[in-house]
Amino acid sequence: MGSYGPEIGGEVEQYNRRYSSFSKLLKMTFDEALSDFADDTIDLLHIDGGHQYEEVKHDFESWLPKLSKRSIVLLHDVTVKEADFGVWRLWQEIARKGNSFVFQFGHGLGLWKRNLVSKEDSPFIQDLLRADESRQCEITAHYAIAAAALNSAKAEEKRQQDIKTGRLQVFMPRAGRYSPDDCCTSTFRKATWRRIEVDLPLGVGDGTAPLRFDPGNEIGVIQIARIQVRMATNQLIWRARGVAELAQLVVGGTAVVVPDERVFRILNYGIDPQVLLPRIDVASGSPLKLEIWLRLDIGPETVGECFAALQSRQRAALAKREAQLRETEQQRAALENNLRSLEEQRLSLEVALDEHQAELAAHRSELERLEREVWENRVRRADFAVRLKERESSIREIQESFVWKVAKPLWKAERHLSRRKAAKPEPAAGEIVFALDGPGIWNARRDSVELTGWCFTRGGPQIVGVRAKIGRKSYFARYGLQRDDLAKTTMADPATLYSGFSLRIPVTPETSVIRLEAITHNGPWRLVLEHSLAGPAPPRHSSTSAPTIEPLPPERLDRPIHANGSQPVLYPNVSADEVLPLLGPHIQQHLARANVAKPIITVITPTFNTAPRWFVEAGASLLNQSFADWEWCLVDDGSQDLQTKRILESLAQAHPNIHVKLSSSKGISAAANEALEMTRGEFVCFLDHDDLLAPEALQAMYDKLSQGFDVVYSDEDKLDDNRRLLTEPFFKPDWSPEYFRGAMYVGHLLCLRRDLACRVRFDTNFDGVQDFEFMLRVGETGARIGHVPRILYHWRKTPGSIAETSAAKPQAAVLQEKAVNAHLQRVNLPAEARAGSAPHRLRIVPKPRSSSPKISIIVPTRDSPDLLARCLKSLFETTAYPNYEVILVDNDTGDAQALELMRHYPVTRIYLPNPFNFSRANNLAARRADGEYLVFLNNDTEIISREWLDHLLYYAEQRDVGAVGALLLHDDGSVQHAGVILGMRGTADHSMRGFWAKSDGYAGSLSCAREVSAVTAACMAVRKSTFFEVGDLNEHFFTIYQDLDFCLRLRERGLRIIWTPQAVLLHHESLSRQSYYDVVDRYLLLDQWEEVIQRGDPYYNRNLNVERGDYSLAPER
Repeated sequence: MGSYGPEIGGEVEQYNRRYSSFSKLLKMTFDEALSDFADDTIDLLHIDGGHQYEEVKHDFESWLPKLSKRSIVLLHDVTVKEADFGVWRLWQEIARKGNSFVFQFGHGLGLWKRNLVSKEDSPFIQDLLRADESRQCEITAHYAIAAAALNSAKAEEKRQQDIKTGRLQVFMPRAGRYSPDDCCTSTFRKATWRRIEVDLPLGVGDGTAPLRFDPGNEIGVIQIARIQVRMATNQLIWRARGVAELAQLVVGGTAVVVPDERVFRILNYGIDPQVLLPRIDVASGSPLKLEIWLRLDIGPETVGECFAALQSRQRAALAKREAQLRETEQQRAALENNLRSLEEQRLSLEVALDEHQAELAAHRSELERLEREVWENRVRRADFAVRLKERESSIREIQESFVWKVAKPLWKAERHLSRRKAAKPEPAAGEIVFALDGPGIWNARRDSVELTGWCFTRGGPQIVGVRAKIGRKSYFARYGLQRDDLAKTTMADPATLYSGFSLRIPVTPETSVIRLEAITHNGPWRLVLEHSLAGPAPPRHSSTSAPTIEPLPPERLDRPIHANGSQPVLYPNVSADEVLPLLGPHIQQHLARANVAKPIITVITPTFNTAPRWFVEAGASLLNQSFADWEWCLVDDGSQDLQTKRILESLAQAHPNIHVKLSSSKGISAAANEALEMTRGEFVCFLDHDDLLAPEALQAMYDKLSQGFDVVYSDEDKLDDNRRLLTEPFFKPDWSPEYFRGAMYVGHLLCLRRDLACRVRFDTNFDGVQDFEFMLRVGETGARIGHVPRILYHWRKTPGSIAETSAAKPQAAVLQEKAVNAHLQRVNLPAEARAGSAPHRLRIVPKPRSSSPKISIIVPTRDSPDLLARCLKSLFETTAYPNYEVILVDNDTGDAQALELMRHYPVTRIYLPNPFNFSRANNLAARRADGEYLVFLNNDTEIISREWLDHLLYYAEQRDVGAVGALLLHDDGSVQHAGVILGMRGTADHSMRGFWAKSDGYAGSLSCAREVSAVTAACMAVRKSTFFEVGDLNEHFFTIYQDLDFCLRLRERGLRIIWTPQAVLLHHESLSRQSYYDVVDRYLLLDQWEEVIQRGDPYYNRNLNVERGDYSLAPER
């Protein structure tokens, strides 16, 4: 047989009962039944399977050996040549005079005999197959008349039966949907109480949705007394009786519940009433038996009485709601009065606060002056003590000399020499550790340079002062400032807490040398840094940069904590022979605190012709990690530079947890895969050979992974190799798979479980974007992906690298597009990736559709003919999508032009009386909508992209997507809506307002589709079933926040909210319009979602300014 619903099978079974004495019905396909029949045994074969030529020919040829010599074959549709029907072609091939006959009426029934007709055949068969053209017409006409009479009698019988009987359909869900293929049907007599029993062979289906039954398909009143569900063994597993228990049924479709104290009553006002049972705790697919006691009345009096009862209750509910509204309005007025009073108090307090702050500032200034004097006096006292000590020592030497008068000139030289020797650094026991905040940026003003940093000793006398010397002039720093950041990283050394200093140095036009010196208690001044300083050039334009100070080559210094992570250790000039001596002290310190036998994190670094200083800088950043239990696996990808291999071998010998493999040139992916095979750690991190880690990087990643994540990535910045500055901080969102398809944002630092990395591995076909393609496949595994919103990785900008310019490697863009298209194919998304408007940005474009589900576009409106005309004209003339309806929710329109527009366009008009409630208007239309998907649209919008519905639908169709929003523009082409950020203005607001619409935004945030916390209902698409499952729009929100509340409820269910820049509309709201907050709506939102809002927006990094919403840096806290 072909593919039919279960009702056809039931009908065939009823026919078969008439012939049960010699007939047996087998429920299987033609091919499955072949093995049940011997060859040359079948006398009559009826073929009614697939109608395409190949299908029917296959069935015919498969069964031909089974036919006896006197057999007859019946074939349907032999005269149908439309669409893909192909039975007629087979009939032309096999039919010939003497063995075939065609009944031409209907779709044509062909009778074919295996052998030519003979005297041994029945007279009826001989008459058919030997008939001339006249006789054939006579026979055909006879059977055509008989068939018409039979059909007419059956139709009348069915009509009479339908008047007296109703039909109950029970649907068993499959994959969250209800299909006629999984439906059982039973008929019952109307206008009387009936007990209906339905066998459910599939039980509750696959359990993805509740059981559903449709009681009748015509307007009427349905009363239900009891429902029971039994196992096939007759064991009762669920029952509901009485109004209270039956109230747990969910009624929908074209049916509504009409409250009644005596019986559970439903009014069906259409042809599709739906009743959902609660979920029943039973194994999926177990056969069940459903019993329902119900009555269906279709009489006008009964229906009218039910309608009247429903209207009466609605009027009562409306009166109650209006009373509540009046009370709410009174409360709002009282709150506004209270708010005004509080505002007056706030202004008064602000005035008092300003006065106190001014007074406090004066006290603070005086305190700073006194502290400065104290520190300067302390430093001067130490300086004087040193000088006095030197002077006394010199005097003693002179006095003890017998020739001191003769050697007076030599004495002066000796004193000068002793001073120079006193300035040399002390041995390691009194080592001075010194650093500047931002060593390459000397915060120069026009006439001065301001320096800040820290300075302390390890194991020696305490530092008591810092000074700068230019020539003979000394400038004393303010020393002893608190440095909590440094104390956290050095932990065990208490000298670091108050080791900060600051000073300002005047800058002269001539080039000078600045010597920074420190002095310890009872010790000499000791040189810690020497720089040449170029004085400020005359100002030429407004962007004059700070004077540049280049360090002298010999100095190699530890660096301080940086605002975006850490200022890394830099070694400007290093030879291969210096690598191990420079790293040696760091290696010894690390070995003293590490668990060498059992590393927890493996750091993987492929190398190729690596510069010696990169080895030192990367190695130092790793060895100085606060998290010590790691191993470093380096795989060299066939370096031609012999010193690279020599350095690698020496590193492997110097540290037991540094493992090296020298490989042939196979590419970076192959090298990374070889490194994976060397790993022992539970987790794997990736560090490029020219990049650096922040000191707390591995600890932060481990802490996040310990929370149950499988994969973790961090924020990053770039290391300007020429200026030795950390620049371009990149603050990323939490895991956003849609954004990742358009922009390679995850990047560095990436850390994941070792078994996951080894399972996914790198694809050697994607060298150049290997880490991006790797992360695409990691995301496909369902791994739990976390984000650490801290800069833990410094990506070096080198000539020719993507870090320096995004257009550096054009082949990477081609590979990126290829990787995403392969990914889309693997996850079965009907779309393709295409190059975007900026480098390394991709647009995800839906593929052409084979079917177009219906979309209902809901537009609340009142008067405003100009706005409505623009909206409807653009909608009907611009939209390319073919299958949609437009529903206008009319809120008491009185304008004649607006009413004419509603008549002019093919729209459905729903009347909504005052007062206007945006949520109620959209909910009302959603219930009346025929579409499978809903699009909520403001009447002040204008469609400007033809495929806007195609792009919204592409995302709305994805099962893990709850809602989809569009790019809305102001009249001047600037951005009005590009997603919503939680936390703005205390609640939430639109991001990137006023941005140029064709710009890339922050790292592709305006050119790529991405996950957001919410989208505006000015243009929002959602699956209709999802809309009602979540609970539609909350009608307690009268004017605002209903879309935000709805999106937060979707996210609470684990559904994604997507914003796409490819659905573009104009939103004709005034750019200068003052923001208005409905106080009640605001308080209602905060009452329900304040905790979620306070947690922050996962897709807007906490290091960015949430008040501005423009991706600018957050103010320092």
